[in-house]
Amino acid sequence: MRIGYIFTISLILGLLSSVTGSSILLYPDQEEEIILSGAALKLRCEARKETYWHFNVYPDSDLNKQQHDIEERSNVTSWRNPDSDFSFISELTVSNASYLDTGYFTCAHVGTTNFKDIFNAKRIYIYVDDTSNGHLLPFLSLTQLQVITVTHHGRAVLPCKPSTPAVSVVLKKSGMQVYPAEDNEVDQRVIFFPREGFIINPTALTDSGHYECVATKGDAVEHYGIIVHVTPDTGEPDPHISRDNRHVEMGGNFSLDCTVHYPVGGYIYLNWTFPDMSGLTDGRIHISETTRADSIVGSNEYEAINTITITRARASDRGSYICMASNHEAQGTDTVFVDIFEENVNVLNVTIDVKNIQVTAGSVARWVAVIHAAYPKPEIIWKNQKGEEMKTEKNFRVMSTDVESVLEITKVQSRDSGCYTFFAQAGNVTKVEGLTLRVREKPTTSIESTGMFVVHNDKHTITCSAEGFPLAIIEWKFRNCSLPNSCEEEFKPLEVSNPNQLRNSRTLISTRNAACDLVRVRSTLQLVGIQSGEYLCLASNEFGKSEAQTRFYVVPSNEPVDLSARTTELYEGENLSLRCAISLFNFTREIKWYYQATSTDPISDLVEGQTGVLIFKGEDAYGYYQTLEKPGIRLSDSGQYICEANSLRGELIKQSVKISIMDQSSPLFTSHNMGKKIEVEKGKPLVLQCNFTGRPPPSVTWLKDRREIERSEEYLLSHDGNSATLKVPFIRQSGAGIYSCSLESIAGSASIESEVVVIDPPLSAWIPIVGVILAITVIILLALLLVKMKKERQRKAFLALHNLEKFEEGNPEIINPEQTLDEQAELLPYNKKSWEFPKERLKLGKQLGVGAFGRVVQAEALGIVEGEAKTTVAVKMLKPSPGREALAALVKELKIMTNLGKHLNVVNLLGACTRNIDKGELLLIVEYCKYGNLLKYVQKKRNNFVDQIDRTNSKIDISVGMDRLLRSTSTSSQRNYVNIRPDRSASSTAPLIPPDSPFVQYTPSPTSPTSPTRFNGHENAAMTYLRRMSNGATTGGEDSAGQMASPWASNYRGDIDDSPLFTKDLLCWSYQILCGMEYLASRKVCHGDLAARNILLSENNIVKISDFGLSRDVYKSGLYTKKSNTPMPVKWMAPESITTLVFSTQSDVWAFGITIWELFSLGEMPYAGIEPNAKFVEGLITGAGLLPMPRFATKDIYDVMRECWHKSPKERPSFSELKEHVGNLLDETTKQMYIDLNQSYMNMNRTQFQDRVDYLTQMANPVYENFDPQLMSDHEYVNTPSKVVQIGDDGYLSPKQINTNSEGYVSGNPSYASGSEVFIFPDSTAGYRRLSKLEEEPNETQPMLEDSDYLQPIKLTTNTDS
Repeated sequence: MRIGYIFTISLILGLLSSVTGSSILLYPDQEEEIILSGAALKLRCEARKETYWHFNVYPDSDLNKQQHDIEERSNVTSWRNPDSDFSFISELTVSNASYLDTGYFTCAHVGTTNFKDIFNAKRIYIYVDDTSNGHLLPFLSLTQLQVITVTHHGRAVLPCKPSTPAVSVVLKKSGMQVYPAEDNEVDQRVIFFPREGFIINPTALTDSGHYECVATKGDAVEHYGIIVHVTPDTGEPDPHISRDNRHVEMGGNFSLDCTVHYPVGGYIYLNWTFPDMSGLTDGRIHISETTRADSIVGSNEYEAINTITITRARASDRGSYICMASNHEAQGTDTVFVDIFEENVNVLNVTIDVKNIQVTAGSVARWVAVIHAAYPKPEIIWKNQKGEEMKTEKNFRVMSTDVESVLEITKVQSRDSGCYTFFAQAGNVTKVEGLTLRVREKPTTSIESTGMFVVHNDKHTITCSAEGFPLAIIEWKFRNCSLPNSCEEEFKPLEVSNPNQLRNSRTLISTRNAACDLVRVRSTLQLVGIQSGEYLCLASNEFGKSEAQTRFYVVPSNEPVDLSARTTELYEGENLSLRCAISLFNFTREIKWYYQATSTDPISDLVEGQTGVLIFKGEDAYGYYQTLEKPGIRLSDSGQYICEANSLRGELIKQSVKISIMDQSSPLFTSHNMGKKIEVEKGKPLVLQCNFTGRPPPSVTWLKDRREIERSEEYLLSHDGNSATLKVPFIRQSGAGIYSCSLESIAGSASIESEVVVIDPPLSAWIPIVGVILAITVIILLALLLVKMKKERQRKAFLALHNLEKFEEGNPEIINPEQTLDEQAELLPYNKKSWEFPKERLKLGKQLGVGAFGRVVQAEALGIVEGEAKTTVAVKMLKPSPGREALAALVKELKIMTNLGKHLNVVNLLGACTRNIDKGELLLIVEYCKYGNLLKYVQKKRNNFVDQIDRTNSKIDISVGMDRLLRSTSTSSQRNYVNIRPDRSASSTAPLIPPDSPFVQYTPSPTSPTSPTRFNGHENAAMTYLRRMSNGATTGGEDSAGQMASPWASNYRGDIDDSPLFTKDLLCWSYQILCGMEYLASRKVCHGDLAARNILLSENNIVKISDFGLSRDVYKSGLYTKKSNTPMPVKWMAPESITTLVFSTQSDVWAFGITIWELFSLGEMPYAGIEPNAKFVEGLITGAGLLPMPRFATKDIYDVMRECWHKSPKERPSFSELKEHVGNLLDETTKQMYIDLNQSYMNMNRTQFQDRVDYLTQMANPVYENFDPQLMSDHEYVNTPSKVVQIGDDGYLSPKQINTNSEGYVSGNPSYASGSEVFIFPDSTAGYRRLSKLEEEPNETQPMLEDSDYLQPIKLTTNTDS
């Protein structure tokens, strides 16, 4: 028997361990476990270092003999497994467990004494249940009376710890119950933890006295006494100011009381400090004398009170009121902030720290709303699950003061679970909070069915509802019943996935609970009636099981007696057939037949053997059947036919049917176009028609040469009532013959025929037609030939002008292994068979962005992804009349992407439209990322961000904000799938994720060593971060502040959902960016412009790197030297890139550090307010001017940034090393998840390059080590000071060359005589700042102006003083 009882503190520690990674594994892997007295306890520990076991079962010194006893019953076996990361293995066995063994068992590294250190120790709390022998409180069983001494305001622990959580423990003082409270006076200082006992914190002098712990379970009861002695604390006084008058209207009066307790024999001084001290002189403010109350009975304390009164309140009275109490040893203070409001100004500030509560049935649930500020006095309402106002009644208590409002539910039960609402209103200001309560208890089960009886082969549903928490696991069982009282003895498990057991075509169609139905889970079976029996629903959780069952009887018909006839209107001479069916679960086998001519005639029996009456009997698993047949029926047989059955309850049930008999008439033709010879020209239509009459209506048969004609494309047959038609649309010579229309019924037959002769049309009719057709054909062919020749000349001229003669086949034979991809991309081939997509199947939509070269639009592509009829994509295209540079850039990007391969974390190519490239038209179809770029996304999420960093240890605690995540994801129902074929990746990067649970559950691949774990009935919290709901339409178009647009503006703005953003999201994004950059580096691609604005967010929290195809940062031996006057994004650039315009994979590493700095600062501008002058560059090189740690980053994350910013490129870590470092901050399940999601892309890459040459492997690697220092003499960018170029404050570097046009703007490529010029930037004293809300960024945070990736030429200021 295992019962998980996880406290909040233990949960937080456990979650923290999953983030940071523990070096000790303890099995069973749970917080606590219950075993029975006398059983053997077995624990297993696996660690990376040597460990030892510690028992914390008896902390009191007088129980040492029991400690020795457990050591005698313990056996430890240790060994090493060199094949495992956790090679040190130790197993502990404690035989004959005693209830006195209850406590913590810890496996710790040798030398560890702090057993709460989750990195060096792992422990489990063991309950030993011996309640059957009346041992309920083992920690008190050896000492009948304990004395606990604690100082005033201290923490008193009464060790009333049960041997099992099922024991109910009550605390009494002097015969009065203290916990749980029985009246409205709840002492919030008293709490109970089964592993510690009762805790009184802080203690008061009045807490001294005799306490009694009363433990009960069933009929077993134990009483133990504890004496608590609280000694006076003569240390720091603890004054308290009344909170009743914290919100005052201008001109009003208010007073504050300061109260302090001090021991008898002591003394106290009270003084006030307040905002407007001048009020004492003008008489508005009065401070009373300190009064001392008599000694409080039984406490040895006095109470001192001092009151300050303010009249005619002014604005200057707003502020902090401080009461200082001092004695001979120390002083203490209490502060209250008083707000002075203008008339008709409404203020409301209320918070509820804990909104989502889980409690055990029978305990207390409590919400506290703290009122920080409110004016006028707020109206506060608590509402229940039905939206009704709650008041103090039964087990509900509502208590409100000016400081707080409390809702308390005592003795909670499962029916109390659900969503509650807190409502507060002060004037016209309102505050509404949603709250949830889950009651932990054994489930209760009920079944809803659409009926006990179901017709054979009809559909039927059975729904089982289980109410309890943790949410119950529902199992279905079934037993066969052949008769009402003849069923199998045992229920057998219902394996829905086993086709052999699907006797009733069973399908489990849902298992879910509604958003606010927090403890109810439903499981529905959809059945097809085939086999009768009984279904049993079994619901279980850690607190127990419950079950419910229902009958399922398959019957022949909905009617008790089902009497059916093939037809109720017959013609004389036809055969009468009636069938009567009854259920074997309702009736006996006996069925009788009766006949009644008219309602006035007597009823007569119909039995087998009478003239013309035949009765056939049968039965099956569903019922009994009889068929009555009467061949050659006559007119006199009209009347009521009755079937009678005897029910199992002895009732006679009848069912009747009225049969009408009509007289006959022979078939006759009423009109037709047959009966004569018919001549038809070959190729013309032939239509034959015959109209007729007869009773019963005769059947019609068409014949040709005495053989029946079947419906076909050559012969079109139609039959409408009393009319039949045969049509031959284009008759051939073979269509000649004798055609007949034949009628037949039981009353007779008739037939009519015609001879059809097919004749040839006259030859003269074809001569002019043929001549015209030939003339037109010749003219059209000549015109097409001339047009084709002209287009071919134009096409060749265009391709030659743009160096695209070998666009498709490329020229890979001359690839130079010493040059990089950027210099040789035009040599790569374009595989038209794999990538060409028909333009007519592309439906262009709204524009997402525009740049200097082209634009990006949203589109719908029909059939671009296998298995999807329509896929949303993004399309890059050129502007009208593009220049040579624009077309060459897009062709280069296309060729790189088609030869790059695919990866989960890059924007992948889906297809291209190149058919009209000779007209300057080229379309690139790429994956559509609906949430836009990360920079804009995190900026818009600033007000919905959950900081999960535990400031005490600078670690991420993923349990923080789980309540907001629950509310956010419970409304999500979207299904997202990945469907990838070998040639093209799916347009959606969303993995296959089951949507029904509020938590999204990730299912690893079969090779994955990990799988989601569950706690508190939910999936592993780490998996809940793989979620992103789709709400609203895409917005986007223009670039926004702080966002640098590419030449194609692919970093468009996207949707913003309403879900919160978590610190864990930022960490997962950082890891994914590293995965994508690692892949690009392995493919010898240098990005050159890595920034948050160039990272796109797709569905399900997957990020993708964009604009890598335009890498313009590679030169000889893997480096690129900038040769244009284009300004560069200095604040993202490495020092060597700023000073020499040299780019490499190592400079991408530097940019990655800036990128994740952007993420963990929620979209701040790097070096905001700081001008990139010479000191700025010097600070980057020396490390003195590096960016500070972002507010929302941990020290571990900031250490990663600092590693990226090493001044020497060779000392910076590789992307693979960075991926390992950041991966160490994630749990293994999350990392394995990304590996599994990317596996399909890797498989596709292997398929792509299996039969094709991987040309990228033949090119130089863009790493800094391949750079030749001799090339630096050819660079047109230097860093030697001389002539000064003044630039703006946008943080972008312009070339040093100072050639200017007539307006004083930089123009042309630089040409230097001395190479001694340098960039100098204006100094700035502005410091780093954080945007507190989403706002328009200042100019310095706009890397780009208008729509371009580059700034326009800038004004110069020449300074000769440098």
